[in-house]
Amino acid sequence: MKTKATNLPPIGAPEGTVWFGGPVDEASVSLRFFGDDLEPTEITRLLGCQPSEAACTGQLVTCLKGSYTARRGFWRLRSERGETDIADQLTNLLGRLTGDLAIWRELTARYDADLFLRAFPRLQQPRY
Repeated sequence: MKTKATNLPPIGAPEGTVWFGGPVDEASVSLRFFGDDLEPTEITRLLGCQPSEAACTGQLVTCLKGSYTARRGFWRLRSERGETDIADQLTNLLGRLTGDLAIWRELTARYDADLFLRAFPRLQQPRY
């Protein structure tokens, strides 16, 4: 029996939840800091971990698609894309950093910070 695809969120999801996509094959989690006066070496020293990538404002950044000038300073630590559970990836990522809450308070007060999740959904093969 064929099931009907739906874009409705799961029962009990918070109001405004948008549901799309399908099962996730792989994912990657990143911790990111941004700021006009961000000094990547300072964040590296305070967190005790080298970033996956970092730049100061105005610095030329080279990436797979070419190069660009960083409009804001940034510091990013990314987990490897993989089939590992997202919660496990986040635990492993944060486990590489300091547990000193005073440092976290300082950094999140001075800079914009977020956790970024990249999900790579399972590709459905069309049936003919």
